[in-house]
Amino acid sequence: HLSANGEYSSEGQVLNLSDKTLRTLPAEPDSQSISYWIARGWHPTDSVRLSIFADNEQHIVVDVLNIEMLTRQSYEFSLPFNFDGAYYSNAMSITWNPKSDHFAFRAADGSIWQIDYPKFEILEQLTPSMENVKDISWSPDRLFLSYISGTDIYIVDVGNNP
Repeated sequence: HLSANGEYSSEGQVLNLSDKTLRTLPAEPDSQSISYWIARGWHPTDSVRLSIFADNEQHIVVDVLNIEMLTRQSYEFSLPFNFDGAYYSNAMSITWNPKSDHFAFRAADGSIWQIDYPKFEILEQLTPSMENVKDISWSPDRLFLSYISGTDIYIVDVGNNP
């Protein structure tokens, strides 16, 4: 997995390509506490990898791995309904807005959610549940989010949201 600044992580280690040093990463979350993976992705400019998963207590957990600082921090969100569902074996990616201060991801039921970055204070549902949601994309001005469901294209006005 290559980060925005050219660092590569795999198997609990990270290779810094600029100084060619191999460093050990902080321990991954305990796999027994993870029900299923939801999304993964690198921040567009920071050396941060986000992993989103559901834990065994039906919380959404955002695990933040800072490659430069070699730190890991988790943020937990309770959801108002059962977020459970079938996910692909490889977690879907995170879609960052152009300012990189929010990211969106698709839940198993096809609903789209966003979380603020770097505070991780607000988890917000942007769309209702739909089938075959794919190709989530932000507009350059950060005011709209588009996606495809089936053969239809949808545009969500997120300009009034935080």
